[in-house]
Amino acid sequence: MTATDQPKLKLDDDYNYADPNLIDYQGRLAHLRDTKGVARLRLGTNTGYMLLRFNDVKNGFMDNKRFSKSLALRPVTFPVIGPNLMGYDGEEHRIKRSLVSGAFWPGAIRNAIEPLLRPVAEALVEEIAPLGSTDLMTSFAKRYPLRVITRMLGIPREDEDQMASWAHAMLRTLTNPDAAKRANDEFTRYIVPLVEKRRADPADDLLSTIVTAEVEGKHLDDDEVYGFLRLLFPAGVDTVWLTLGSMMVAVLEHPEVHKRLLDSEEDRARAVEETLRWESATGTEGRTTIEAVVCSGVEIPAGELIWMSPAVANRDPLKFEDPNRWNIDRPSAQHVGFGLGSHVCLGAHLARAELSIGLDVLLRRLPNLRMIERPPIRGTTLRGPQQLHLAWTPQ
Repeated sequence: MTATDQPKLKLDDDYNYADPNLIDYQGRLAHLRDTKGVARLRLGTNTGYMLLRFNDVKNGFMDNKRFSKSLALRPVTFPVIGPNLMGYDGEEHRIKRSLVSGAFWPGAIRNAIEPLLRPVAEALVEEIAPLGSTDLMTSFAKRYPLRVITRMLGIPREDEDQMASWAHAMLRTLTNPDAAKRANDEFTRYIVPLVEKRRADPADDLLSTIVTAEVEGKHLDDDEVYGFLRLLFPAGVDTVWLTLGSMMVAVLEHPEVHKRLLDSEEDRARAVEETLRWESATGTEGRTTIEAVVCSGVEIPAGELIWMSPAVANRDPLKFEDPNRWNIDRPSAQHVGFGLGSHVCLGAHLARAELSIGLDVLLRRLPNLRMIERPPIRGTTLRGPQQLHLAWTPQ
């Protein structure tokens, strides 16, 4: 029996946790995490169990025998974006992931930092530096990872703004499904000839790597390539966009660390990891139970919809001391901001590099950088500030 077959089960909170405008996501769920660990909640038209404690979320991510990502997300994502990594488990997932993972390995990302990531960040800051103020979320934070992805793929630069429009619209599957479908169709019409060209004449770019990759005699077919690309844009852009915003909020609230962040790559890495823990962009990630499980003493039947909550788990006081405080000197501790196990975020190394370089360039190029007003952190499934108004001394 699935969660949707059990409407009479009592909810621990009747709020709709699919609300993209929810501000106090952490606060609403902290009491349930601390007192129960597992809560029965509503996301849109679905009800299910949300795992809120660090150990439960960690174990759920690592345990593919009892928690299936494919069963939870294939029915939701395949009809919209086509075959993609979220809809596979086991050996099928291992092979599909191997076919697209080469360009995201740590060595490949290190090699991309100076020729790609830093020049993109520098060029965007060059545009805003004379202004003296901006909404960072629109002028830099979203344009930066989008430009990185399009250039990694080999998309013509004159089409980058159109890619931004399609990527934003494809995310609105629940709130504006007609616009999402139109964007999906337009994106596909655009990308088909590029895929055909790269199959016939590969270049030195990510798209060529994807369409020509072979693992154990297998390749991605066209529908799988299109599905991966449709997933790559929102997944590779929005998580970095939102995390960058949250990180700059924290950094600008702690001016005493600015010199350290400018002088030390290690301290910038610490700031990135602490932000991924403190204000994880991923608020929920779905699974379905393959068999009955017990989490924090709560019995959950097989076939139930489960939501892991990395954001709430990363503030579990059973795992982290003073968890609501952003502290770059926090002793190293594993967070679950990128997930864990076989489904760990494919772009984690790229995201870390983008965040570290973005932080360095912003602090170095925008003197006396400060927040005009602290923005709220909004959202549930994806979370972060929607605006971040900053000012600095123009050069």
